[in-house]
Amino acid sequence: MWKSDLSENVTFVRTTGRQLEEESYKLLPGEVSGVNMDATSNPDGHFLYLGVPKNKELNNYTRQIKTPWLENDFLDRCRLEADFHLPKSDTITQIKILIENSNVTSYLIINSHGKTKNSNTDWNKMSTPLGKPSKPFRLYIEVVLSNKSPTHIAIDNIALVDCFDIRDTILCHGRKCRNGNCIDEDSYCDITRDCVDGEDEAGCENEPLGSRCDFEEDWCGWKNLEDDHMDFKRHRGPTYNDHTGPSSDHTYKNESGYYLLSELPRKGELGEHGVMESPLFPQPPCYHSNVDSPYHDSCKLRLYYHKLGTHQGTMIVKVVEFNLMDKPVNHHVISNIHGQRGELWQRLTVSLPHNIYNSYRIRVSNVRGARYRGDLGIDDISLSPQCFGRGVDPQEVRRCPPVNTSTPPPTEPPTTYIPPDGVVMVTTCGRTGHRGPSQEDCKKEYEHGPHNAPRVPSSTSLPGTQIWKVPRDDYYTIVAKGASGGTGIQTQSLTTRGAVARGTFFLTESTELYILVGQEGRSACEDVAEQTREQLQSCSSKRDLPDVNLSGKVSHLDMVKHKVYSSFKGEAEAAAALPSSSRWKRSSQRLWWWREAGEAWRGPRVTSPFDTTAEE
Repeated sequence: MWKSDLSENVTFVRTTGRQLEEESYKLLPGEVSGVNMDATSNPDGHFLYLGVPKNKELNNYTRQIKTPWLENDFLDRCRLEADFHLPKSDTITQIKILIENSNVTSYLIINSHGKTKNSNTDWNKMSTPLGKPSKPFRLYIEVVLSNKSPTHIAIDNIALVDCFDIRDTILCHGRKCRNGNCIDEDSYCDITRDCVDGEDEAGCENEPLGSRCDFEEDWCGWKNLEDDHMDFKRHRGPTYNDHTGPSSDHTYKNESGYYLLSELPRKGELGEHGVMESPLFPQPPCYHSNVDSPYHDSCKLRLYYHKLGTHQGTMIVKVVEFNLMDKPVNHHVISNIHGQRGELWQRLTVSLPHNIYNSYRIRVSNVRGARYRGDLGIDDISLSPQCFGRGVDPQEVRRCPPVNTSTPPPTEPPTTYIPPDGVVMVTTCGRTGHRGPSQEDCKKEYEHGPHNAPRVPSSTSLPGTQIWKVPRDDYYTIVAKGASGGTGIQTQSLTTRGAVARGTFFLTESTELYILVGQEGRSACEDVAEQTREQLQSCSSKRDLPDVNLSGKVSHLDMVKHKVYSSFKGEAEAAAALPSSSRWKRSSQRLWWWREAGEAWRGPRVTSPFDTTAEE
């Protein structure tokens, strides 16, 4: 299968350790270098050998061996493995793996001296991922020799590992190719050609804009949501930061192919993010959420992502619903992937939520980690054809009622909200007021949650505190949302919402976080038993406050009738809305008087919002 590219006298030959040893006896000591056994320690085992004698000068120090053109269907996890042997003193010779297809040749450089070494034989093991090259293609092993002689390189046990699907194709639960191979249903129209003849990708070009994109020509309607220094861009080849991004795209597996890249600048803040957004897609058909349908859960997002770098943050994928006014009305997080995932492109396949009530867009975010080594690559995005009624039994499609994009989504989250996988939600365990939750409260609250749910300590020294133990060393994003406050006696018509804070931290395994969750405040007027007579009268009078615009004119009668008190935030605006000729005066009993210009003082009528003794 493999053959040499040159017919010169210094080229690869097939030989054994015993044969090399016999030939060396015919030469002066130190004239050549070599190895006396193969990678399995067998002196009669065969391998490929290339030797450069002492003082031999070459016009070209590059040698290659290559395969014929291949049409095989490779799996994404395919890799090439081989054993090689070099002189211990040789630190210059390089080995490269090349993939040549119809449009370009791409290089995958192997660090010759950083691989696994067999201590018994001094043979080294190399393993490099090939992925799923575009067909037809052929493989090269290229050697760039040291110019110091004598030197040599020997190669043994070349193998393609995890490259072919050897499953029994008699029982196929997905789709059968024309040659009898079985592919998963999720592989249909996913841009990657899985069948030898490519029939799994035939007829997929007419999907809606943005639902199937390899980014080779343009963005397919995708765009950056915000204009910032972490924007995604179309890119090809390796990234500029070392050991942070892919060396090639996923589609072609070489440097000519394009993909989207969010490349982090050296300066930036923890938690900053770049977001890209898809075009608008229609609501998924009803069979997607019908548990009795054979097409249940058939509307899926497929994409390939590349997360390499010691400071990798989080990739967040969301489905965002939009109403008829093109305003976002609901957000669904469908994937949250943290940390680096190695040198290979990784596939994400995830079903869309069942509770999508409107048209939607997909958003992909790259959240910055601790520093700048955390680029994110995205390629070959597709929605399954079932998202648009394709590849589905027509009878099943007709059972779905017409899509009503004006159906309002739920405005409040369900009371039994269960967070997605990987998210631990710490709540008040259903408690309100000033007393914290008990062990029994939280046991009931978290019974359907993750196995490492928070717990309430048995000790009473920290009442209401919950403890969560960190499961492993990693970065964790903590989102803290404040509770809404209760209303005071003078502030019943005001509503408040808590603030939201977010941060990402590196936590070590078994660290215990002590968490005190603030509970929603209770309104003062609801605690009747604890109020004075004056407070009871105030609560009673405020239950029927008129619907007035405090930024406009407020009549003196309204102010007197409803007793607007000084602790009411809107009162200052109401008082300021009085005619400019009005004046306020305080009596010795600390009651307030008022009058219009040219009139006698009137009062006492209201409690004034101003602490002043100004008189006309």
